[in-house]
Amino acid sequence: MKTILSTFALLLSILSYSQEKPLHKIDVELKICLAQDENKSTAKMAQCFDTALAEWDLELNATYKILQSKLNNEAKKKLTEAQRQWIKFKEKEIELIGATYGKAKGTSYRIITIDKVLSITRARTEELRALLVDLQKM
Repeated sequence: MKTILSTFALLLSILSYSQEKPLHKIDVELKICLAQDENKSTAKMAQCFDTALAEWDLELNATYKILQSKLNNEAKKKLTEAQRQWIKFKEKEIELIGATYGKAKGTSYRIITIDKVLSITRARTEELRALLVDLQKM
């Protein structure tokens, strides 16, 4: 029962995130994947989240490269250092998430873990995109 409630809470959080602002195409694809009848098992849901996380990683790297190409040398160095620090932060967050949910009973905690990592990656991508937008306004 806890597993079902946890999964439901996770899906509810995804839907509430989507209502706050327009969904990125990656999140639309994730939502579609999760809605398919054949993806109702935890393993299939995890595949949907794994795919979305991989796509967010690609989006993050692409955004980072575009931003790097627009910056002067000093700003490039600052961005590189900030990104290195963010990677360390992300790794520590993943450790915390693993320590928190890693030993939990029930397969839905794998979904919760992947979703939390995905959220961190999405947020960083959006931060870099915002910098890029601001830079283009200057």
